[in-house]
Amino acid sequence: QALIHRQDITETPRICNHVQNHAHLSNKKALWANLKMYCQFANLDIYSFVPATFHVQDGVNDANWETFTAEFERIEREQYTLEASGRERTDQNIWIVKPGEL
Repeated sequence: QALIHRQDITETPRICNHVQNHAHLSNKKALWANLKMYCQFANLDIYSFVPATFHVQDGVNDANWETFTAEFERIEREQYTLEASGRERTDQNIWIVKPGEL
């Protein structure tokens, strides 16, 4: 099934984020895991392709949660330092956080 399809020739094409029978392409977590494995194999930096990603599976007890909060606090300190010196913040430190494995 194509990513772009039309129900009616007069409609604007719609982009579908699911590809039938291809869970590793249309599932964001699986896509990220596969990209991470590929980058490790090819000796590439995954974060040159995607933004910082923290796969938290065990809530606040997960090591990745600790890594995420440390990164969040590091950026906040940098931004506070910029503001304190009279310069504008360069990053708003906005994150998308979704529930982990339930």
